[in-house]
Amino acid sequence: MVGTGASFPAKKVDIPDFLALGADPELLAAWDVGAHYVGTFETATDLESAASLQALKRAGWRAEELDLIIGSTLLPEKTNPSNIALTQHKIKALNAAAFEVNMSLISPVPSLAIAHALHRTGAYKKILVVASCQLQGAMDFSDPAVFAVCGDGAAAVVLGEVDEASGVLGSHMAAKGEYWENVGIEVKKPKFTTQFEDGSVRSRFYIDLERSGDPKEFVEWGMAAVPNAVATLLAKVRLSLADVDWVCPHQNVKPVSVQWVARIGVAADKVIETRKEYGNCGPANVLINLNHGAERRLFKHGDRILLCGLGSGMSVGTLMLQWHRSANAHMV
Repeated sequence: MVGTGASFPAKKVDIPDFLALGADPELLAAWDVGAHYVGTFETATDLESAASLQALKRAGWRAEELDLIIGSTLLPEKTNPSNIALTQHKIKALNAAAFEVNMSLISPVPSLAIAHALHRTGAYKKILVVASCQLQGAMDFSDPAVFAVCGDGAAAVVLGEVDEASGVLGSHMAAKGEYWENVGIEVKKPKFTTQFEDGSVRSRFYIDLERSGDPKEFVEWGMAAVPNAVATLLAKVRLSLADVDWVCPHQNVKPVSVQWVARIGVAADKVIETRKEYGNCGPANVLINLNHGAERRLFKHGDRILLCGLGSGMSVGTLMLQWHRSANAHMV
């Protein structure tokens, strides 16, 4: 990994905005909700392009040097074609192939795993991985679990040759398709009746724990799935929890994140979360947290960084990175 970047819309919303939409202040406090950014004129590919160009600049690369781009997003600008083809055009990566990966909110895990595998074969040498969330076209302004929690943004990393072993050490992924109905985006009415939603039927992001079986069983599975996947990954890469220097999780609301961290058994001061600054930015989350740590120069050469999280589908992803001293060499 040789560069990281992130991008956010101009408009910032905060607790007073969520309260004005009818959110319960006690609920916001329990969830540890803070500010986030929402796209007004910025599209998902605008955010992807800005994050990508920042990562390239910090790596000291030109866009035309890229030979592959792997993208993911929560809400594509079109059903078809994929966002990433337009992002490739916007950043002028004229020589890069481009395709999308969709594992919902934890898409960067398979994206990075694929990028690493393709780099090792020698088929591609300079690879950009970018993830975005621009959810305004499917926002449910009746549901605080959506409008108070979900923010917009994008983050990117670039991978290339370095002088020592680094990058992806291993990954582990799992799925629980029986919960396919519980979280997602579909054409539906708003969850609640409020003055802020007209009751129309349109695309909306939703969370409905009662759609597939017993909600208590679903919640318990969700609490256990990420820690179990982390344990499996550590066994795969022959490392212990003591070998993990940092954790960049998909940031959910505080009650979920706290349980994940406690069950994994990692110290809280090793966890990089930006929930109160950027909210839940869907697939961009883990890369936003990675970029946050990189910008603050928290990572040292050889540090092992765990990415982990859960996405709709339901999908589980974990991945171990090893940091290299050359990353963000041109960051100012």
